[in-house]
Amino acid sequence: MQKERNGDVAGPARSAPMEQEIGPDELEFIAALDLFKKQNGRPFPSWSEVLFVLRGLGYRKA
Repeated sequence: MQKERNGDVAGPARSAPMEQEIGPDELEFIAALDLFKKQNGRPFPSWSEVLFVLRGLGYRKA
């Protein structure tokens, strides 16, 4: 566990996955979400907006 600056104990350190761990589907989603954020001026899209992007990529409820 890491110790935060104010003395509180935080959870275990987390790191982003290595580039080679990110598959083509994840890269496509990241690119689509980045494009949505740029086009709509939304640095932090809502979950409804994320769902909109996923549906635009062709994802459907099974």
